[in-house]
Amino acid sequence: MDFYVYLYRDPTRADEIFYVGKGKKSRSKVHLRRSDRHPFVQRIQHIKNLGAMPKIEQIPAIDEDHSIFLEKCLISIIGRKDLSLGPLLNLTDGGEGRSGAICSDQTKLKLRLTQHKRGMVGKKHSQETKDLIASKVLGVKKGPRPDAVKEKIRLTKSQNAFVFSDEIKAKMSGKRGPQKQKSPLVSCQHCGIISRIAQISRWHNDNCRYK
Repeated sequence: MDFYVYLYRDPTRADEIFYVGKGKKSRSKVHLRRSDRHPFVQRIQHIKNLGAMPKIEQIPAIDEDHSIFLEKCLISIIGRKDLSLGPLLNLTDGGEGRSGAICSDQTKLKLRLTQHKRGMVGKKHSQETKDLIASKVLGVKKGPRPDAVKEKIRLTKSQNAFVFSDEIKAKMSGKRGPQKQKSPLVSCQHCGIISRIAQISRWHNDNCRYK
């Protein structure tokens, strides 16, 4: 299977569909290791906290254009929650993505320079690192790092140690400017979560996924 459309279902809500996306290979499982504040990611964390895992359903597509078409159709039919049209936590109508995008020579040069700075040019991940990355994608927790890995990290840090200049140190040790007063804490009228006014206004109250 190349391209496909995937659906996320909530087993704690009678397998309700709460997200639609498109991709290929292991794209559908990437979201399981996200930690940002997107409502979709927060729902995944909520399901995990209840001792369950979201169900992922894949629908095969002929090619990428077909997957984009299916994604848009499903989002339109099921409906987005932020528009009060359905249960989906998608914040767009679908069709985004950079699959198959052609980079300009200038962009390629920037990417190449970035790889040089990271020290990854000509290097390959070890099988141990690949397994660790795979385990995070699949949501499987690994045990403590082996001593060999810890030693390798220590040696890498010692060889690439970052040293602050005296000027930077002086700025860091000096007095800071006036601190901006933090907004008061309030709670969501639907789920009861406590946060700053800006967060509650954006993600909760009328926009709360538990509304």
